[in-house]
Amino acid sequence: MEGEKDVHTLESWGLVASCNPGGSGSSHLYAKWLEYFRGRNIVILPDNDEPGRKHAAIVASALFNAAASVCVLELPELPARGDVTDWWNAGGTAEQLKELLRVVVPLNESALSELRARWNPASEQKTEVDEGNRTRSTPFEVAEHGVFFLKEGDDGTTEAIRLAARVDVVAKTRDPSSDNWGRLLRWKDEEGCEHQWAMPMEALASDAAAVRARLLSEGLPYITTNARLRERFTEYIQTAPTNERARCVSRVGWHGDTYVLPDQAIGPADSEQMLYQTLHEPAHHWNVSGTAEEWRDLVGRRCSGNSRLIMAVSCGFAGPILRLLDAESGGIPFHGTSSTGKSTALIVGASVCGGGGQAGFVQTWRTTLNGLEAVAESHNDGTLFLDELAQVDPYEAAETAYVLCNGQGKLRMTRSFTARKKLNWSLLCVSAGEITLAEQAASVGKRTKGGADVRL
Repeated sequence: MEGEKDVHTLESWGLVASCNPGGSGSSHLYAKWLEYFRGRNIVILPDNDEPGRKHAAIVASALFNAAASVCVLELPELPARGDVTDWWNAGGTAEQLKELLRVVVPLNESALSELRARWNPASEQKTEVDEGNRTRSTPFEVAEHGVFFLKEGDDGTTEAIRLAARVDVVAKTRDPSSDNWGRLLRWKDEEGCEHQWAMPMEALASDAAAVRARLLSEGLPYITTNARLRERFTEYIQTAPTNERARCVSRVGWHGDTYVLPDQAIGPADSEQMLYQTLHEPAHHWNVSGTAEEWRDLVGRRCSGNSRLIMAVSCGFAGPILRLLDAESGGIPFHGTSSTGKSTALIVGASVCGGGGQAGFVQTWRTTLNGLEAVAESHNDGTLFLDELAQVDPYEAAETAYVLCNGQGKLRMTRSFTARKKLNWSLLCVSAGEITLAEQAASVGKRTKGGADVRL
């Protein structure tokens, strides 16, 4: 609403109402008062004229990300330039208003874009809210069909140039130390499936092409091929205003009381949103298939009476609670002749965690020591299932047990001769092979120490 008299009208009906001084010409002042509207259900009653509707669209945009919901209700049978007070004078009642509110639908992003397109000229649509609760001018517009650059001509006209299919900047992300800032991007592919990515801001500086490649590979239907306009698209991602915040983390596992996975976070309902944010999309098999009840019936019950399967499955459940118990990392090895069910035990145990491909969640020992560190961190606060022990480098066999179970990688230097952040993890390792770690090391004259045997 625009005027104090309308506030008094609604207050006389026992409702809470507000307006801004200066009427429709001062819509931007709502950006200063977001805290009063945060988390509330807002209903906007526009005056029945062009300035009133334009005012309503701007206020809806300003409050959209702060409020729990925003509705715009156009009162029926209003005279030209009429408002809620005129509606009341014509016989409207509080009960009738409440009845109208029961059927009005809260705005979503698509409906808000349509409302702005209908009620606001392009020049007005360039006003958005930034983090400082001030207004600023942005030359971009996000509509149902894409992200547009609003190019102003010398004659005062505005041309909307399409930069990409619709990509929404949903939130700004940062880690618990307020470093590693990023943007939470959300978009839909051509089949209507929603995708999101917590993108580190450093990606825009180091390789903006990789950002576009990631968006296209995950189904974004279109990004302009014009090099100069691609820079505008990068500018949009970097500067798009949003008042939402989320915490980002660079590895899976426990972060406070929230358990973070590559595609979701499990934690208290009232906790801050937490996201897994990496520069490049990591390969992982933390997947969901079926339900817990189906797993119990089709897998869990069939382990009954088989101590090896029960051991493997128990490790799958135990990995995520090691940190909660302040317990150390460790490993369980299965070894014996071929075709005795070792790989089957790994696959059954790993079914607790996810799957993908023929081996499901199971990884292979065929990797370098450096690669093993990365694999271990990607299974932090979980269980790592490794098959075919004979494929590990026998010269490094003795060291692998220490690397996996001590929970931290080797200290390395960057190109600028500063210490690079070490990888670290907490996990259980379940291994299978026809020989033991000691036998693999002995094949090249190496010996494993007692510490390695204790850890694995």
